[in-house]
Amino acid sequence: CLIALSIVDTEIMARYLRYNGGRPQNTQKQNKVTDTEALKLRNVVLDQPVSKSDIPFFWHAHKSDEILVKRVLHDCFGQELIELNDIQSIENAKETNLLAQASTSNAVITSPHLKATGQLFTNKHHGRMFSFFRHPVDYEISETLTIDANNWLTRLLSETPEKPLTFKELGIAKHIIRETCVVGTMEHMEESLERIGAYFGWELSSGNCIFNALKDFRSPIYLDHNSLEWKALHERNTFDGLLFELADSTWR
Repeated sequence: CLIALSIVDTEIMARYLRYNGGRPQNTQKQNKVTDTEALKLRNVVLDQPVSKSDIPFFWHAHKSDEILVKRVLHDCFGQELIELNDIQSIENAKETNLLAQASTSNAVITSPHLKATGQLFTNKHHGRMFSFFRHPVDYEISETLTIDANNWLTRLLSETPEKPLTFKELGIAKHIIRETCVVGTMEHMEESLERIGAYFGWELSSGNCIFNALKDFRSPIYLDHNSLEWKALHERNTFDGLLFELADSTWR
C-alpha cells in the first residue's frame, strides 16, 4: 500500500468502523486478530519455495499503488485478479468456496481489508501477502488531506481506530509487516515488482513490461519536507514513521 494520509485512507477506516458495528471494538472484551494463525497468512521466508496451495494476496490501502500494481499483475504477469473490495464480496467468497477455485489458477486476491480477507484463508490454503509502503507523510498534493490523521497505518494493523496508541499496538503492527508481508517500496517500485514476481515464480510477458507500466504512471508530487505542514504531520504520525522504517529496512 502506498500509505498516504488522504481521503482514501479515511474512507477505508470508516468502512472498518462500519464492519465492527459502527464503533471501535472493545479491546478489553474481545481478542484482537493479531497473530498469523488467526489471519491464516503464511510467514515469509524468502529462501523457501511458495507452496502451490498458498494464494497470493495483494493488500492495498491506497488507490495509487492499487491501480499500478493491479495493471502489472494482470498485464505483465498474466494473473487473474480476484478483487474483494468490500465486506460483502468477502462474504460471497466464503459461500462460493472461492479459495479452492483460486488455488487451481493463476489468481491473486486483492483487498484493502486485511482482517476480513486474512480470515478468509484456511490451513489448507494460506495467504501469501505482499504490499507496498512509503513514508506515511509523503502524499500527493492533489489529494484531499486529513490534517488530523494520527498513525493511521498502525491503527489499521493493530485494530485500534480511536484509543491512544502505545508501543504494544506498534509491536502488533510491526509483527504483521515483519513476519507475514513481502514488502515493496515506492522508492524501488520496479525492482520490488520484479522481486515479488520472482518470489511467486511468475514469468513476465516481456522483459520491459514493468518499465513501460511505470513510465506511463504519473509520478506523485509530495509536500515539501521542510514545510511546517509536513513537520506537523510527521510529529503526529511517529509510530507510522517507525513502521515505514521497518518496511524500508525489511524490503523483502
